[in-house]
Amino acid sequence: MSRFLLWVDRVLKRNRIQPTLRGPAARKAVLSALLRSCPACGLELDGHRDWRLAAARVGSENEEALADVVGKKRWDLASRIVDWRPDADVIEYHVLDCPVKSRVSLFKAVFTHALYAHDELVSVHEVESADRQKLVALADDKWIDL
Repeated sequence: MSRFLLWVDRVLKRNRIQPTLRGPAARKAVLSALLRSCPACGLELDGHRDWRLAAARVGSENEEALADVVGKKRWDLASRIVDWRPDADVIEYHVLDCPVKSRVSLFKAVFTHALYAHDELVSVHEVESADRQKLVALADDKWIDL
């Protein structure tokens, strides 16, 4: 490692600055900050899986439609709504698969686009067994390992 990279590493550690995370590590960091722990087992999110079911911009017509289909447990329709822009606040529904309890939780969060604004966990609840099977099948290979 070059002297420069060693210096950068020391500065980051001294100032407790985390390098920019990407991919599953970034998602795990965001979800850990939002949820703190798994709603089903109460443990950290290591070994759990996440799938973003749907997303809609706050204030858009899709926000109301999404709330309606999720309320009616129309998971297939909900999964088709992906209305996202980097310059807008977004409501996302996520499915969290817990390997410890073999349960699935659904949570709704608002992710803000403003740099120093805080994301907000709106709701979280455990999914019933029949809906769990439907969601796991629908997620198929789209899970992100945390």
